[in-house]
Amino acid sequence: MVVLLLGLVGMTAAPSGCMTPKLVTIVDPHQRASINDTRVTVVLNVDETVDIGSLRVTLNNEDITQMFTLNGTTATAVGVPVVPDLNVLRAEVVDDRGGIRSSDAVQFTAGPEPVDM
Repeated sequence: MVVLLLGLVGMTAAPSGCMTPKLVTIVDPHQRASINDTRVTVVLNVDETVDIGSLRVTLNNEDITQMFTLNGTTATAVGVPVVPDLNVLRAEVVDDRGGIRSSDAVQFTAGPEPVDM
């Protein structure tokens, strides 16, 4: 079972100090764990103005962006390999100069479900 430890959601502060809606949000990955917990499906909710070229997604500091397909306001990657320990997933929407416009991150652990003795 994959267990979500931390999710960062909500609004981001714009440089002017006003609050703007997030352009990308990670859907809880622990709900989509495979039977053996070595691969997961990662789903991102993205703003309608976001295209696949402006997404940057990393898992444990490795770029997995190329695994994603975009369908409307949902970006999905199937069969993302995870480690049986702590995993850090980060999704960013970047501008044409590589600057981060919006981001979301979660940490989760993967591995077998604990057995009560």
